[in-house]
Amino acid sequence: MTIEAIAILNYFCATAVYMAACYRIEARAKGWPVGTVFARPSAVLLVPLASAFITSIAIIPVALFPWWSAFVFLFGGAPGAVLLTSLLRKLTQIISLLLCAILPPILWYGCYIVKHGPPQQLSFAWLVWLAGVSRFLEAAVFASFAFGLFFEFSRSKHRGVFFAAVTYGAASFLAFYLASWWPLLIGFILAWLLRLLGGDPGYDANSE
Repeated sequence: MTIEAIAILNYFCATAVYMAACYRIEARAKGWPVGTVFARPSAVLLVPLASAFITSIAIIPVALFPWWSAFVFLFGGAPGAVLLTSLLRKLTQIISLLLCAILPPILWYGCYIVKHGPPQQLSFAWLVWLAGVSRFLEAAVFASFAFGLFFEFSRSKHRGVFFAAVTYGAASFLAFYLASWWPLLIGFILAWLLRLLGGDPGYDANSE
């Protein structure tokens, strides 16, 4: 894989982020159907979406792209998303979700090939490197959840949202600080326990 291929894939990664993030609004305006995953956003949508967004930014210094290319990927992805969404319509949901899930690992693998060459075999060092990248992405996703929940708490003042934000934020910080994956697992379990115990304000269809 070449740098040019990584740049093209990263453009489509940014485009997929716009498609997934904006489909619900576009569908309401055009009268298109909205699936459950997009109508009630959960980890099924938010994790791939956050992973793709973070990858499209984090890949820039790793692949040694110039700093201004961040604006090309982020703002250049919008016109492509508008065009593809108008063509795909309801198929935008599944295609954008698949792209957000598939493209980040392909991009990171491409960067590894560019820097170190293709692995001759699935060595332990390769697995360690891949595990480190995966842990970084997961911790960054948890951090984005924490910021979003803190913002939601500032509006709703719901204690459950605050505790969930603290849980995700602490898990992300400990994962970065300790360079370990177990804080993410514990944080995810605690966040779901909070939800099961009624710490989540939930989804109110009537509010729309």
